[in-house]
Amino acid sequence: MPSSIPNLSAPLCECGLLKGLSQIEKGPLFFDERLNEYRLRGWDSGGEPTEWMVYHCLFCGGRTPGSRRRKTIDPSDFMYGNEGKAMNKEK
Repeated sequence: MPSSIPNLSAPLCECGLLKGLSQIEKGPLFFDERLNEYRLRGWDSGGEPTEWMVYHCLFCGGRTPGSRRRKTIDPSDFMYGNEGKAMNKEK
């Protein structure tokens, strides 16, 4: 069993399921072009909106594309109460 998420030895997803599901308007799955990530929208146990990153295809198990998160988000955005600043920056 792989010890890390995502499993970098898994092939990239090529079945198209994630792409198709992410194009459903107001669907729970979406693709963030800026970060190059598939994410799932939902609510936490307190009823607050939240998102989870999708690392592998739900159908074929293939890996999702590499995230740009480390290249896009400045770590200082998460210091001194600025949480969310990075995610709300204009594209």
